Amino acid sequence: MNAETVSKYYEYLDLDKSPHTYASYKRTIEAYRKEYGDNNLSVDTANDFIKKQIKQRGQNRTVVVIAYALFGLFEYSSEPNYKHISIPRVTISDEPSFLYPEEIDLIISQAKGVLSPLIAYSYDLALRFGEAVNTKRSDFKLSTFKAKVTREKQRNPMEQVLDVNPKYGNIVKEYLEKRKDSSEYLFVSDVLSRKLSINEQHSFAKLCNETLKLKDRSESGKPIRFHILRHTRLTWLAAAGKSNIEISKFAGHISTSSTLKYINLCSFNGLGIFKSVKYPQN
Repeated sequence: MNAETVSKYYEYLDLDKSPHTYASYKRTIEAYRKEYGDNNLSVDTANDFIKKQIKQRGQNRTVVVIAYALFGLFEYSSEPNYKHISIPRVTISDEPSFLYPEEIDLIISQAKGVLSPLIAYSYDLALRFGEAVNTKRSDFKLSTFKAKVTREKQRNPMEQVLDVNPKYGNIVKEYLEKRKDSSEYLFVSDVLSRKLSINEQHSFAKLCNETLKLKDRSESGKPIRFHILRHTRLTWLAAAGKSNIEISKFAGHISTSSTLKYINLCSFNGLGIFKSVKYPQN
C-alpha cells in the first residue's frame, strides 16, 4: 500500500452517486494516513485505527463508515482491476439482520410442508423470495445437486450455475419425491399445488417468531422477513473469511457496495474486527 494506490482509489470511487459518503471516506483515510504514515498502511494498523474509533465512539454508524472505508481501500489495493468496487450504502436496522447456524437448522426442522425445502434451498443459494418462487423443477439437477439460479433485481437478470450443499439438497430431493403434481415450479403451495405467494412469507415470519422468539432480539418488534435468509448466508460467508468480491459474485451483485449492506456490524470481519460472536469456519 502506498500514496499512489490511495490516490487511485479516490479516483475510482463513484463520486456522483454519493458525494457525502465519498467525503466521509476520504476524511477517514486521510486521518488514518496522518496517524500511521504512508509507509505503515497495513491491515494491522487499520485494525488498530478502527479499534481506537470503537473505543472513542462506540459501535455506531460512524464506525461502520470508517470500517467500510478502510475495507474498500485494502480490497482495492489487493485487486485494483476489479471494476465493481464503489461506496457502500450504510444502513443500520434495529431488526435482527442475520440468524445463527443452529437457528437455521432449527427452523428447517420445525417447518412443515413446502416451507422446509424452501428455507433450505433459499438459504443455501442466498435467494430472494421471488427468485425461489420462480425456480423451475428443471433448474435443480437431482443427480448432481447443481442449481441454475436467475438473479433478479438486475437491469439484465444474471444466470448462474451453483452447487447445492447436499445437506440442503437432500431436503429438496425428499420433498420432490413426495410430490404428485405436475407443476413446472420447484416449490408449490401445499394446499392447491399452485405457485407460491405472499402467504408463504407470512408463514415463514410466524415460524421464526414462534420458534426463535426473534422479537426478543428486535427493538422494533417487526416480524422477520424472508430476506433474512439471504442476509444470513452472506454474513456468515464473510465471517468465515470469504472476500467481499467472492461474496458479491456468489450473490449476483453488480457492485460490491451492494454486498457490504449485508454485513451486519457485529459480524463484520473484513479487517478481523468485531469479535462479538463465534463464527463457523465453513
